[in-house]
Order: sequence, then C-alpha cells, then structure tokens
Amino acid sequence: MRVSQTGELSTLKALSDLDGAIPFDPLTGGALGAHSRVDPGTGEKIAISYATGGPGQGPPTARHDVWDAGGRLSHSVTVPLPAPIMIHDLAITPSHSVLFDLPLTVRIEKAFLDRFLVEYEKDTPARLGLVPRHASSPDQVQWFDVDAGVVLHACNAYHDEQGRVVVQAFRAVPADPSAYIAKFTPAFPYQWILDPASGRCVEERYLSDTPCEFPNMNPHMHGRKAAYCYALSLSSAGGVIDGQPVSPYKMPAESPRFDSLVKVHLQQDGIAEQYQIPSNRLFVSEPIFVPRVGSKPPAEGAKEDDGYKEDDGYVLLLASDVEDGKTVRSSLLVFDAARVSGGPVADVELPTRIPFGLHSEFVPFDALA
Repeated sequence: MRVSQTGELSTLKALSDLDGAIPFDPLTGGALGAHSRVDPGTGEKIAISYATGGPGQGPPTARHDVWDAGGRLSHSVTVPLPAPIMIHDLAITPSHSVLFDLPLTVRIEKAFLDRFLVEYEKDTPARLGLVPRHASSPDQVQWFDVDAGVVLHACNAYHDEQGRVVVQAFRAVPADPSAYIAKFTPAFPYQWILDPASGRCVEERYLSDTPCEFPNMNPHMHGRKAAYCYALSLSSAGGVIDGQPVSPYKMPAESPRFDSLVKVHLQQDGIAEQYQIPSNRLFVSEPIFVPRVGSKPPAEGAKEDDGYKEDDGYVLLLASDVEDGKTVRSSLLVFDAARVSGGPVADVELPTRIPFGLHSEFVPFDALA
C-alpha cells in the first residue's frame, strides 16, 4: 500500500541548515521565513532566511535563496540589515523578490528582562527591498523607504504597465512595542507601488478596511496581476489561550477569533465576497487555494475574457465545532472559489479533532511518495 493511502509520514532530513542559510545557535540562531514562493512560469522556488546577529554571529542579515525546478539550490545572496528583524514572508515577480525590512525586531537580551523577544520598534528603518531573482551581490538590491508598520503575510507582487512594482500584503501598525505578537493588532489589505526608475515608493494605501490575515491565492497567479486573494477575517480578539496562564514573553496574551472567509478584490479594492461561519464553529487554519484539476497557468498577458478564470478552483479550510469551550468535531470545508459566499460545497468530518493552528498546505495525491 502506498504511503499516500495510509497517511504515514517520514522525515527525509533532520536539522538541515539549508546549505548554511541558517546558522545553528540554541539561543538566537537563524530562521527560515515561514513562506516560500514558486514561480508558476519557471518552477523555481524562492525563500528568505535570516539571522538576528546574536553573539558570535556578526551583524543581522537576510539570505535570498533560489532553487531550480529540480530542487537544486542555484542562487544565493546574503543581504546585511540595519536591525535584527523577523522576516516571515516574501513576494515575487517574474524577475525580483520583495524583501520586507520592517521594524518587528528580535532581540535575545529581552529574554533576560522577562520580555517577549519580538517587539515592534517604530523608529527602526522601514524599507522594502527589490532583490533580482539571480542576484549575486547585496549591492544589486534596491531599497525603498516606506511608512513604518508590520507585515507578516504578503499577497502578491507584479510589474505594472509602467515598469513599477506593485506590492500587496496585509499591514498592521501596532500601538506599542508589544502590541503585535504578545498582544493582537489587526492587519488590513495594503498596497505599495515601487518605482525603480526614481528609487521611490510612489504610493501607499489601504485596499480595504476589513481586518484580514493569512492570505492565499491561486498559485498560478504568483508574480502576475491578480484579481483576488482569499483570507480569514475576525470579529473579536482577546482572552487567555486554552485557559492557560500567560507569561510575559512565552506566549501571546490574546487569541483572535477568525470567523469569516473573505475574498479580497486586489484590483477594485474592498471585499468581493464573504462567508460568516456559524457561531459554534472556528476556523483553525489558513485558507488554501487549490486550482481545479486540469487548470493551467494563463498565457502571459492573458485576461479573464481570454478564457482563463482566476477563481476556477477550490478553497480548503479546517474548522472545528466548539461546545462549552471544547473542540468536539473537526471538518475539512471545501468552498467553490468563485462563490465563497454560498458556503462550503463539501463538509468532510475528520476522524480526529484539530486544535487551533496557523498555516496549512495542500499536496496533490500523486505528489505523495
């Protein structure tokens, strides 16, 4: 019987440092960003890792890595940073990556002061960097000063008709140093337009006033001008997580309640569709877009009226039913991506309960070994 039919998993390689991208240190270490991107045109995978510059590590840095379609590391460049920031995500265009150098810092010395290591330092420089896909020197990175804020999750980036780079992500502006990780600050869909010719960010603005997190989009559209991304929105935040006492630095003090799936319109601003989950249910993972079987990336420059439908696929979400504060049932919910407001087209009860989580991934059956 194939492993894909039994659900068994095995570790292929443990304690990988990605060929030196992540220096080992039990306290400060380096870290791999939580998200990578695959170019739908070339099959290349792009990722960011970072080192916070702890004792014996030298200055803070980020490393930009590219793997070819065969999984071989093909290009790397290490970029010095002015502060020890946490980098969670990136965005890509067909020729560049967007590096978020924003003032969410990681300072190991705060642990000795009984403070959370990750804090918002609004006076630290805030920049977006354009990294050429196959850069070999940090001097090739072009930096753009932007307003201070925090980005954990990016939606997309693409080149517009004027050769500028449009960057779309979910941005938050914490009220005080601890008000993002240790506390909760909502993020909102946001857009920057970077002009390489002038070296300036020529526009910054919100795309919606609906608080959102965990964006996901049709993977065929990464780096292209996309109409939609799918995300979770929330109606409330607060309360001790899982009834456990809160340490000043070991875990967050507030837990947001994500209770609606939203389809964000990236080109017309605002929310195209929204589905509100019943009050006895909670979403416990991010949405995942799965293209319909047989769907392929559009030809370069193709538009929806050329026959390609960007929302031709499904959105998957894990959800749990809650009674008296306890999870009693978990399900996989399947939404038609073109009509998310109509609710799930399939509700598959799972054999085990799923606790509240964060990220998800979908792997096609044939890709399981």
